Amino acid sequence: MLFAPSGSFRAQYQALVSSGSIEPDAAQARVAEAFGELEQRLAGYRPARKQGLLGRLFADKDEAPPRGLYIHGEVGRGKTMLMDLFFQQSDVVHKRRAHFHEFMAEVHERIYGFRQNIARGEIADGDVIALTAASIFEQAWLLCFDEFHVTDIADAMILGGCSPNCSHSAPWWSRPRMSRPRISTRAG
Repeated sequence: MLFAPSGSFRAQYQALVSSGSIEPDAAQARVAEAFGELEQRLAGYRPARKQGLLGRLFADKDEAPPRGLYIHGEVGRGKTMLMDLFFQQSDVVHKRRAHFHEFMAEVHERIYGFRQNIARGEIADGDVIALTAASIFEQAWLLCFDEFHVTDIADAMILGGCSPNCSHSAPWWSRPRMSRPRISTRAG
């Protein structure tokens, strides 16, 4: 393994550059800075969860979840390495790293499972996409996707259906409003 959890994302990234484990790269440094900023935003964020009466009464209902990052660029530029470093360094307990298409296959399975449970009368009829999103959120509210791209119309509809239901509590569903640091091979 190239890195081990210890300290902040920025400190670990700088240690890798300083030690020569990775070469200095201006585009990577910009993306690393964006990850560092996300790390800071996540440090103080606590998603709304099922809580007691006092927790609901005194919770900050206006606190929006931190926006995620969408990083794109050419093959071999270090996008996955930076994301993995961020994931390993993150103090978020409920987190998950997944290949996007494998994750979506699981989402389809969960939707099917909820539909079957509704058909058998095991649960009340409801929005299976919202039920699926809530079940994912119970396990992880920080998701790091590798190879995120949507090519299937059903996946796009599912993601679109999740946005209104989950954006209030889960930063990973805020795809349309994400900032987009880009790794580029051009100088400057």
